[in-house]
Amino acid sequence: PISLPKLEEMLLKYLPKELIEKESPQQAMTAGETGPAESRITKNNYVDWEKGRELCMDDEDFFREILETFVESGADQELERYFETSDFENYRIKVHAVKTNLANIGASEVSEMAKQLELTIKTENNAVCVQEQHSEFIAVFRQVVDEVKTYLSSPKD
Repeated sequence: PISLPKLEEMLLKYLPKELIEKESPQQAMTAGETGPAESRITKNNYVDWEKGRELCMDDEDFFREILETFVESGADQELERYFETSDFENYRIKVHAVKTNLANIGASEVSEMAKQLELTIKTENNAVCVQEQHSEFIAVFRQVVDEVKTYLSSPKD
């Protein structure tokens, strides 16, 4: 993912001063400005829609494409299957991928949960140690999926 503020910072650092305009489109955005679908969703979500959109270069269509791929992945079912069969190596690999996907859509808090789960698997590698974290993570992950579905069902305007 590309962080627009970091990209802008690098461009400002290396571009000749005469090529730099006083105000960038990023700076022109007002604080608290939201996209059409975002305004219909409450603020107590796991997904930071603005951050997710920013990671998609503020391209709403691209962001929705990423969200659709996220929803269609069925990652929760795959994690459940690996957990039930005690296949912790594949579970760890999948939870690592899910961690990245969550970060890419703006669900940083849940991505951090996945990171902690991944670390537990690396160090403990057994069902007793992973059970509690797994159950909580899957429940929260499914809430994120529901939030994303709600977002995607909202018109873009």
